[in-house]
Amino acid sequence: MEAKNHLSVVSASKCPTTARRNARERRRVQAVNEAFCKLSRLVPQVRVKDRSKRVSKLKTLAAAMEYIAILSDILSAHHKTWVSKQMT
Repeated sequence: MEAKNHLSVVSASKCPTTARRNARERRRVQAVNEAFCKLSRLVPQVRVKDRSKRVSKLKTLAAAMEYIAILSDILSAHHKTWVSKQMT
């Protein structure tokens, strides 16, 4: 019977800490999910035909990396054109 009382005391004393930790983790996961939602709205390749389906986080990241690479290529080409015009 003493062991049972001991477990009750231990679990009761850890409860507030665990609750805070769980709440912090829920907020963190929610923040990450909101960030992915914003990212998927900004990256054109992520838009889906069927709005009832969600795009995976991995596909969102892959599309964002591809989009950044495309934008980088465009900027690089524009920069090369601008530099060549400045030299003539």
